[in-house]
Amino acid sequence: EPSAMRVPPECFYLRFGSFANYMWFSDLSAEYGGDISRMITLRGIENNSTQRVEQQLVLKATELARLVGDSVIQDESIIGTDLFLSEGASLGVLFHARNTFVLRRSMESDRAALLQADPSVTERIVKIDGRDISLIESPGNRVRSFLAIDGEFVLVSNSETLVRRFLEVGRTGESLGKTSEFRLARKLMPISEGHSVFAFISPAMLRGLVSPQYLIEMRRRLQSVAEMSLIRLARLASAAESQPLWEVDDLIDAGFLPLGFGDRPDGSGLITVGNEIIDSLRGRKGTFLPIADTAIHAVTDEEDRWYREIAQYHSTQWQQMDPITVAIRRTALGGPDDPSPNIERIHVRAEIAPWSPEKY
Repeated sequence: EPSAMRVPPECFYLRFGSFANYMWFSDLSAEYGGDISRMITLRGIENNSTQRVEQQLVLKATELARLVGDSVIQDESIIGTDLFLSEGASLGVLFHARNTFVLRRSMESDRAALLQADPSVTERIVKIDGRDISLIESPGNRVRSFLAIDGEFVLVSNSETLVRRFLEVGRTGESLGKTSEFRLARKLMPISEGHSVFAFISPAMLRGLVSPQYLIEMRRRLQSVAEMSLIRLARLASAAESQPLWEVDDLIDAGFLPLGFGDRPDGSGLITVGNEIIDSLRGRKGTFLPIADTAIHAVTDEEDRWYREIAQYHSTQWQQMDPITVAIRRTALGGPDDPSPNIERIHVRAEIAPWSPEKY
């Protein structure tokens, strides 16, 4: 499984096995409002997370790509260190190319077309692990796309950290595919079973989610999202009292927001651009700067106490992170005379292995 040999051990690994399987998964997600989990959860919310990620990475598939994709791409995976899609995830799409030249030219053409069509999008070359890597970006991270090519593998990611680790794994060989947990997962769910989607959430990724960097930044993200909502509510309240105000300072002066509103330990704040509210450090909600790329230089006493309580719990009650493996296989129902020939049955198999049952 060559793709697994290019994935950092601290990442999740969502493998499709072919471009056709990826397009099936993407279409299914779009059918359920951009979030495939809505097949089994609340149906009333559409967050369009799949489309938002495609826009951010500049990976929207065209009809031509659907026709020729399998001749250019032999395997496709989504990798990353989290799946916080509603605020902004740290992830990338990993391609194992049949024809690297054609795939690269196609991606570069799409990126050039966007640069020409949208003046707010710019390109620059950044040095990562000794390589010159193309980054195209726009204010608020609506577009944030690194393009890294290493042999027959191509990674398009919104995270500089993920690109660096991808290149490091190519040099060192210390990959997810070589870990004992992943090898056990593939023994339980081998490639020969022909899964449409294979997902592996590694123990290293789960440990990362409870690290100081992740939990403290998640707390700060939550504060930012709450403040965005409070500004919108304060604007509505001021308009209802026939004194419509827009700027944060004016809303504070008029008493619609409290004194000290927006004071943060990291020096970031909210700025308004037209109807949008943008975090000066993180960008737009939904495309926040990836946590993997967010540096935390200091914490407050409250954040320190809060995290120490969490760390104490994990040190005593949840010492081992158990890997999670999920496989999805689809089969068509009915025959050619079936009135609903597009109906499919989806088989889902999930395993926690190896696992320590005492903490569940």
